[in-house]
Amino acid sequence: MPTTVSSKVRSYQKHQRLVSKADFSRIFENNQRSVDPLFTVLGKNNDLGYARLGMAISMKIAGNAVRRNRLKRAVRESFRHAGDTLPAIDFVVMAKAGATLADRGKLRHSLDRHWQKVSEKCAA
Repeated sequence: MPTTVSSKVRSYQKHQRLVSKADFSRIFENNQRSVDPLFTVLGKNNDLGYARLGMAISMKIAGNAVRRNRLKRAVRESFRHAGDTLPAIDFVVMAKAGATLADRGKLRHSLDRHWQKVSEKCAA
């Protein structure tokens, strides 16, 4: 069996999650923003040395639990793949209605652009 990158190295770990109300409030108050028809992504520099992710994907936008969970999986997967290249920024992803109709490739492409845009804005 060939040697591959360990799944542990590229996993979405607990310390990379934004979970507290204080963390979300800090980002919503003062942030850098990237917007397209599928997502709005907010970002703010942190002092932790690694990127963290929070999601605000409402049932109102998604329509039902299946669609909502599909979007959340797509966001986590994109973040996990980009994780090695992302600077120390706290990201919050908010889905828009168009995201529920988009295929996985479009979701991934949109999120990859957002990671790049927010990273550039936070660096400036």
